Amino acid sequence: MKKIINPITWLKAMIPETNREEEYLRIIELLSEQLSIYIEASPQPKITDTQRSRLSTLSRLINSKTLRSLPCMVKVDTMLGWIRQLQRRKFHSQSDKSKGGRPHLDKSIREKIIKLAKAGCFTPRRLEGELKKFNFEVSHETIRKILREEGFPSGNDNDSWAKFIKRQIHLMLCTDFFTIETGGILPFSKARTYYVYFIMDMATRAVNIINMTEHPTQEWTVQQIRNHGMERKNLFKGKKYLIHDNGPQFKKEFSNILRSERITTKAIMPYTPNMNAHAERFVRTIREECLNKFIFFNQAQLRQALTQFEEHYNTERPHQGIGNNTITPWEHTGNTGEIICDERLGGLLQSFRREAA
Repeated sequence: MKKIINPITWLKAMIPETNREEEYLRIIELLSEQLSIYIEASPQPKITDTQRSRLSTLSRLINSKTLRSLPCMVKVDTMLGWIRQLQRRKFHSQSDKSKGGRPHLDKSIREKIIKLAKAGCFTPRRLEGELKKFNFEVSHETIRKILREEGFPSGNDNDSWAKFIKRQIHLMLCTDFFTIETGGILPFSKARTYYVYFIMDMATRAVNIINMTEHPTQEWTVQQIRNHGMERKNLFKGKKYLIHDNGPQFKKEFSNILRSERITTKAIMPYTPNMNAHAERFVRTIREECLNKFIFFNQAQLRQALTQFEEHYNTERPHQGIGNNTITPWEHTGNTGEIICDERLGGLLQSFRREAA
């Protein structure tokens, strides 16, 4: 059974004999004030600034150790915080009604920030400078917060790699090899591995499958560039950079022959195929949509499949990277003709068009 403590005995034990009666009166006054607040309050008491001030004033007269042992409607640390706040206000001559914090940003300034961001100027420091032209002093941190709330980019002043590539992509080509096996199934059929060499225009996604060989040396690759450059002069027209991996085919002689075409070669870092992502994605596409569906018995079959897929890829197939459009502009014949399905490689590659009315 829980032992009931006599309040008088408890008070005598907690309070020293000196000034004991005066301390009793203060405690009684504090408890009475709390009781009156409970009586005046709604079912869920909400202490007003006036009541908080009264409680703080009374608590200030009681020893903090004694105060912590008293049953209070709020935590003692909270009450002591009120006391310190009351002391600061008196020391700095602040009124109870004063409130800190920055003033709210004018609505018209916020609208100007959003308008400039929609126009393409969404770096906070640049916007801060543009607003100064209109005599508006707004911190770049405030601008960054507004841009984040409105769903604009993160507001990082540093340029991103994706934006850099997007600006330069019309000047860039990429190249690579991929392998495919033929033969080895029928009797007297020798298994061979062919290396297929291709070049891609990164801006349009147009692919040129150059040639294939069993021995992809640097001399062979350089000769293909010479032959291909003579046959298709528009391949390198307007281009400045060619991205490739660190294979033995792309060494000094390869760079020199492209320099004559005013093309600078750029080798990616070792073991980082994602730096040549456009070429890697094409290899995955041609394997999944074409090469993995066949068993090739000889080089002639492989060459025919590569030629058909290249034509399909460059003229008929929509590409998500360029807005689900075809690389070669599609001729629209209206919406009245019958829909026709064009097939390649026995129906493996399909494209659809309307019959001209």
